[in-house]
Amino acid sequence: GGAEGVGEAGWCSTGKRARVVVAGATSRADGRVIGAFAEERHLAPVRMLVRSFAPQASGAIVLVNVKGYPIASSEGMTEVLVKTRMQPPTMKKLRENARVPFNYTSFRGRDVIGTLELVPQTNWAVISEVLAESSFQQVRHFRDVSLLVIGLLMILVAGIAYRLGLL
Repeated sequence: GGAEGVGEAGWCSTGKRARVVVAGATSRADGRVIGAFAEERHLAPVRMLVRSFAPQASGAIVLVNVKGYPIASSEGMTEVLVKTRMQPPTMKKLRENARVPFNYTSFRGRDVIGTLELVPQTNWAVISEVLAESSFQQVRHFRDVSLLVIGLLMILVAGIAYRLGLL
């Protein structure tokens, strides 16, 4: 048995990539600690895993800690992004309304619709987001086509009424 811990994500200046420190203690069956380890892990494999679940080019998946700092993103990590925190009111609303999508501004400053899912037994969460523009594109298209059809029907009915009025 043993105790394990995962530190905050950070930026490895020598490797130019995101990293996290993992530490653990090894203990005997009676609970006495007999050793410990600490290791720095690069997050590229986590990014590839997150990227494989990204919905499409207009969406992103971000693995964050519960404080709102990103750990991995399907869009890639930068030194600036690792140090960027999700706005606390937004993160609070995401946590309190887990699995309920709503509109907010993403890490990269874009208007998105997103939802949060907590990762069991960790202090991490997954945020899935889609650009609001692409989300509403289908609704706008339906609205435009509906208005066109209604307009044409009104013109047709008015034309028929005019013709019948001349008789």
